[in-house]
Amino acid sequence: MRPTGMAITPGAAGRGQRSPDIDLSMDDLRAVTAYNLACALEVIDLFESLQPHDLRPREALVAAQDFVDGGPRSRAQRICAPPAHRASKEVTGAAAHAAMAAGDASASAYLHPLADAAQVGHILRGPSFCVLALESRPVEPLTRADAVTVVLAKATPALVDVLVRYPRAASGARAELTSSRAHTVVMSHLDDQLRRGGRWMRTSVEPRSSTLNSQPSQRDDGIPVGVRRDGTEIAAGRRDAPVCAVVRAGRLSAWQTLRTYLDEHRRDCCTDR
Repeated sequence: MRPTGMAITPGAAGRGQRSPDIDLSMDDLRAVTAYNLACALEVIDLFESLQPHDLRPREALVAAQDFVDGGPRSRAQRICAPPAHRASKEVTGAAAHAAMAAGDASASAYLHPLADAAQVGHILRGPSFCVLALESRPVEPLTRADAVTVVLAKATPALVDVLVRYPRAASGARAELTSSRAHTVVMSHLDDQLRRGGRWMRTSVEPRSSTLNSQPSQRDDGIPVGVRRDGTEIAAGRRDAPVCAVVRAGRLSAWQTLRTYLDEHRRDCCTDR
């Protein structure tokens, strides 16, 4: 049984600790990480297609998945995030954004219960990089509006419930003045849209099947839920953990967990050397 009512305290050994301003349970944190994980999985192929032997972003996703699936919040989420972020610096464009989203998925487990707008980055920075990846991908790039719609559709009521406990992210105008990074503007927009709610909520309030739907519903862009734009199918998980497994066209012949995929990919890399 995973704990549901544990209070999360900020700070680390050796640093001054501040009293929590916000009540957060482990289930709250899992809702945040599940959202970040779902977004990162949407775009991870953009990195892996360029760097097939660089496992750092995938390892960050495995650490995030372990936590979402009920495992403890551990050192694994901390140590896997920075390497994924470093991997993003070795590529450009959509691939770099995808690696950043993967690192942020792992780091999101360490959202602190402090009433600080900077903490919203733990909730929405990864999804913001997902938006940037979708709009800059080399094949069939999305418009900013369509990319935002894809990311908003992955949000759950549990995620929004956590978000509204925090102050708003910097406004778009202020973000442009204080940072040249495009993700800050996107993050402000996502924050605003999620707090407002709206039409996208219909996709998050409906329970999701624990297995791939044999007759998936259609999204506004005509692509079935559970099928990527490139035709690769994804498995739908429970409501707060939308994606449990990935089928990569031409590589995996059956549904396998991320951990199994990672083990096989490591063996492939060793064999190739």
